[in-house]
Amino acid sequence: MTDKLLTVDDLSAGYGNQPLLHNISFSLEPGETLSIIAPNGAGKSTLLKCITGLLPLMAGGIQLKGKPMTAWSRRELARMIAMVRTEETENPFPAEQVVLMGRYAHIPRFSPPSSDDWAIVRTAMEQTGIWHKRQAVMAELSQGEKQKVLIARAIAQCPDILLLDEPTSHLDVANQYIILSMIKKLAQERRTAILAVIHDINLALQFSTRLMIIHNGQIAAIGSGDEILASNVLESVYGIPFQILRHNRVAYVHAYSEMNYGGIGS
Repeated sequence: MTDKLLTVDDLSAGYGNQPLLHNISFSLEPGETLSIIAPNGAGKSTLLKCITGLLPLMAGGIQLKGKPMTAWSRRELARMIAMVRTEETENPFPAEQVVLMGRYAHIPRFSPPSSDDWAIVRTAMEQTGIWHKRQAVMAELSQGEKQKVLIARAIAQCPDILLLDEPTSHLDVANQYIILSMIKKLAQERRTAILAVIHDINLALQFSTRLMIIHNGQIAAIGSGDEILASNVLESVYGIPFQILRHNRVAYVHAYSEMNYGGIGS
């Protein structure tokens, strides 16, 4: 019996006849947080769509708990995988009802939500700091509040694997750290595996067990934060120099260019 929740093997995928990702292979174990870092248009969100089954593969395969993804029913997949997307269509429901949708895969068909389901909804909304807005219709909420509701819905789903597509978008600096800290705690306590697309490299360094860098449709590097920083792969992928800073043994990166030295208007 494998201890890997997710195994991606030699995956290639894209749109139409044009592959965007080539030969992608990696795995996720319980409690692990893997952040994907890549330039815009590199295929980060495409990879998440493949894992949820929203986009068919051109080549390769995906296994969940040691079984091919195709061996699981849609209901079983919904119990195992939750995803938070950057953009979702508006819906007319109150925030509490949206979070309850995360319980649908666990509620027997034609049965109402149980008291346990509602308790899980409340806990998820309290964890994300949005319980006080439970009766508000989604259209009435700010972008940051909507993001918290969507994250709460994913948490209420109680998945084995949580996929996050830019989870800190629309959040201010304080809420970015609050939400990511809460998700990291979730991974540790529930042994949930987290796969997240994060644009902010410094947030990813603090949040992640490992980082995966995608460049030109392939994995350029995968490893711990220290391993990634030691490899100089960020410079080759982004085409600009980075300075590594450390404070209390925590590493930060700072991108710099001629603009940092008065190159414009000097």
